[in-house]
Amino acid sequence: MARFSLRSRGAPPQYGFDYLENFLKTKRHNLKAAGVKKRRLNSRHSSRAASTKSIKGYVVQKTTTVAKTMRSGVNGRKTKVKTMAYPALSRHCSMRAKTRKKTTKQTTAAQKVAAPKIAVPIADEQSNMVQLDSKRLDELWQKVKQNMIKDMDVDLKTLIAQKAAIPPTSQYQVTNKKLGSGKFGTVFAGIHCQTSRKVAVKVYSKSEIKRGKHWEILKGEVTMLQAIEHPGIIRFENFMEIKDQYLLIIEKMHTDMMEAVTLRKSIPECMSKFLIMQILIALQYLHSKGIAHCDLKPENVLLSDGSEFPQAKLCDFGYSCYIADSCFKKKIIGTMLYVAPEVLAGKRYNKSVDIWSIGVTTYVSVSGFFPFAQKEKITEEILSHVALFPVDYWKDTSIEAIDFIKRLLKINPTERPSIEECVAHSWFRTKELYRDLEALEKRLGTGRYITSKLD
Repeated sequence: MARFSLRSRGAPPQYGFDYLENFLKTKRHNLKAAGVKKRRLNSRHSSRAASTKSIKGYVVQKTTTVAKTMRSGVNGRKTKVKTMAYPALSRHCSMRAKTRKKTTKQTTAAQKVAAPKIAVPIADEQSNMVQLDSKRLDELWQKVKQNMIKDMDVDLKTLIAQKAAIPPTSQYQVTNKKLGSGKFGTVFAGIHCQTSRKVAVKVYSKSEIKRGKHWEILKGEVTMLQAIEHPGIIRFENFMEIKDQYLLIIEKMHTDMMEAVTLRKSIPECMSKFLIMQILIALQYLHSKGIAHCDLKPENVLLSDGSEFPQAKLCDFGYSCYIADSCFKKKIIGTMLYVAPEVLAGKRYNKSVDIWSIGVTTYVSVSGFFPFAQKEKITEEILSHVALFPVDYWKDTSIEAIDFIKRLLKINPTERPSIEECVAHSWFRTKELYRDLEALEKRLGTGRYITSKLD
């Protein structure tokens, strides 16, 4: 509705009601009743109650307030129609209107800056939450690779929603506490609402994950985590999507092995042996399933607490893949400082790449240094040099530990020991280690999943 305010007394005859009615008739083609907004102008010049008169659907108000303009909604546009005011009051109304627009723009800009980039309230997105199992996700991914889904963003979500169960609302509460960040996502702390169990939520941006092969890496990690279950491997909780993000919910741990090395400069040999044995047992389980981790490093070994003998679990299965004993891969994967020479050389490789990575991880854990210099030509150095053990840094390390590392860091993959041979190495054949591992198993209540391999 458009409302005109006319002076009740002393207004010139040409601005009376008769004039206004004729004006509306002649300009009717410029106005649409549904598009005209009701507008009031609050002015300090108003002093008297208004009396109104209806003219063909438009309200004309007779007050002491003087209106500047009338605006109409023709084709969605606001059109300036007529000025019927004294100049001073017109300028006053115009300045107030500009001030309101400017304030609104500033408020909107401030809200955009303050808005968090990560959407954490999962419970508000119940309709978009999906829970997948390994078989469903794998079948769906095969359809994607065969170009059966033309629009990934729409059709993938539709197919998942048709086959997947929707978890209950308010299942998880995600906090703003940042636990870490990686190449493809950020990890936040969360809580399972029903059990108050602490979880870790890896947040992936859809816009980033759909670029290149990032989605394939995420799909591979979700598929692997749901296909495996072992005390030495991080526990999978759920996989969801909300708004513009994917959420991978996993078991929350205290810290990672690299942080423990950084805090201590190096981990004592007894503790390193304790952690490496747990890594070997978890890796032995993976290799028995035909799975190679392909990205083993201290950052991907999570620790349950900050004690001297914590539980260790493998995580980050984005690069993991199925490799049979007699099969090889040629795709370049992993982290530069820990990747095997055959991968860097572009040659075919198998599960022995994990053995090399354990050797580098053990070297870093015991000494606090990398076996190869961190420089631009590190590839050439890894391919042409053997890891060195300077006396100044290794004088307090046992001969068995050095021998274990040397056996694993063989340039020729065929010369590296198998995972079973690593577990049977003399470095791990001590009563102290057996006793510590046995105490860990009792504390966890998981049975003899480690010590049974040492009998």
